[in-house]
Amino acid sequence: MNKKPRRECPRWTGYAATMGLFAVMHVSNGNTTILSFSILMLVAFSLAFAYDLTDAIWYGIGFHITWNILESFYGFPVSNIPLARLFSMKYPVNTVWNGGKYGPESGLFVLLVTIGMIVFQWKKFRSTGRN
Repeated sequence: MNKKPRRECPRWTGYAATMGLFAVMHVSNGNTTILSFSILMLVAFSLAFAYDLTDAIWYGIGFHITWNILESFYGFPVSNIPLARLFSMKYPVNTVWNGGKYGPESGLFVLLVTIGMIVFQWKKFRSTGRN
């Protein structure tokens, strides 16, 4: 079966476009900080990297939908947007670890998890022999 040809462009342009668009779409939600913007850019890089690794956009879509559902499920704001929740949790609001009013995407915990995810993907990427 012939694969559909796709237009090739330098990887960095795809990463830069994804990171910029993802972060800008989330920055207008309010309570954004330099840390939250940076973490959003890193999360976008991770999702773009996953696409580059798998040639499928579904990983990123599934991850993003699952992330938003679980955040609202446990009562956290989703990028500063309060949604319906199943549980009401009490947690310190203004800490650098949980992201404060913006939500977990703005916290150091998510930063560390995202870095771990990128390292895992990098090891997986290198093992496939693609560069």
